[in-house]
Amino acid sequence: MRLRTIRRGILMVCLVLASTSAHARELPITYQGQLKADGVPINGTVDLEVGLWNSDALGTQLALVSLTAVEVVNGLLTVDLLFDPDLFDGDGRFLEIAVRNPQDPINPNRFLKLAPRQALQTVPYAIHAFDTSNAHRLDAVDGAPINAVFVDADGEVGIGTTTPAAALHVEGDVRADGPVGFTCRNPNSESAQVNLNWLNDVARVRVGGGGVGAGNGLDIQTTSDRSLMRLLHSGEVGISTTTPETELDARSLAATDAGRVRAANSLADTWVQFWSGHTDGANDPAIIWSDDIAADDLRFGTGDQDGGPFTERMRLTGAGFLGIGTTAPLSRLHVAGEIRSSTGGFRYPDNTLQATAQVQGPAGPPGPAGPAGPAGPIGPRGPTGSTGATGPAGPAGPTGVPATSFALCGTSMTCSTACGGSANVLGESHESGSGTPGVGCSATSDTGSCESISTLSDDCCVCKQP
Repeated sequence: MRLRTIRRGILMVCLVLASTSAHARELPITYQGQLKADGVPINGTVDLEVGLWNSDALGTQLALVSLTAVEVVNGLLTVDLLFDPDLFDGDGRFLEIAVRNPQDPINPNRFLKLAPRQALQTVPYAIHAFDTSNAHRLDAVDGAPINAVFVDADGEVGIGTTTPAAALHVEGDVRADGPVGFTCRNPNSESAQVNLNWLNDVARVRVGGGGVGAGNGLDIQTTSDRSLMRLLHSGEVGISTTTPETELDARSLAATDAGRVRAANSLADTWVQFWSGHTDGANDPAIIWSDDIAADDLRFGTGDQDGGPFTERMRLTGAGFLGIGTTAPLSRLHVAGEIRSSTGGFRYPDNTLQATAQVQGPAGPPGPAGPAGPAGPIGPRGPTGSTGATGPAGPAGPTGVPATSFALCGTSMTCSTACGGSANVLGESHESGSGTPGVGCSATSDTGSCESISTLSDDCCVCKQP
């Protein structure tokens, strides 16, 4: 009758993680309970059997802890339950508690099992943090994944890994919210630090603080601590050098190599490259360009740094012609415009130097006559020459059609007399000596025409054929 009262009198069981250190194989869970009989707290001693099960009903019992002469004061009891940590693999675990009241180790049949079994919640389940491999483990809140946090015997912490290789080893993403971000301090001076954070919506890596190293800049390295890039506190950037002397100082990896800086498009098939010295044996600086076309040109010009219009000023072609003021040079140097020498002058292939303009000397002797040129166009008609002697009469021509008029031209001639009477004058023209010199008169008939040009008076008549 008393046992039945105890079964009904169990009202509360609380389980918390023990704060004591672990045994080599058994780790404690502190069990706190309250026992009442008919609503009255029990005072005295009881025996307990606590079983660890893998289910809240039926299932398999994984372990059993027996405790004798457990003191109960005003119904409260506190005991440590020791279990093998390997029994906690992330699956559910439940405690089944049996009580023998009063305490009587001689009679084992008087234990009364209390129902229902008590589920181990997150806090006691953290017993998995203690391990026989001298490591501490913590599982996730819901039990999965297990070993979410792992601390090995050397104090190295693994998150997402049970084999940490550093003081903190994280398998997966690491996130930091807030203005501070991630900070690494100089072990030689804690006031010098480097931060990885965000400021004004811009991601930044910042070296700051004070003390040793704060003003030495930032170094990006590869294996064997070899510097790839050094950013100084004063703003200079060095590539393959830790002591840059200009805003950008790029150097070769070996003394026999050339330091190079290249600017190229995204496909790297068009580029211009600056060399500190070429590996062809000539240790001279060089500018090399290419777009995979051997005859392509290198242009020099001015323009807006923000991508505004570009104005070409000089061009060096793939054939080696340099043009200033022209985009199509036709010789080694082709200048479209004025060339000025303020000092020195110009030196010619024969090594002579001309520093001033050449003064014109005396005329030299005439050269030999050149070959005759082609015939020119026919010039204007010249004045009529004087009448020559009458030539011999030619042979009589064939009899023609009788003419009706004839023309006569002469000097100081009267047409009525020349035509044999005024009735035979069909037309006449006269030019006095006061007229325009070289301009005379003319007459035309059906038998021909005549023209008289003289410095004296000119007369031309057209007469009827008798």
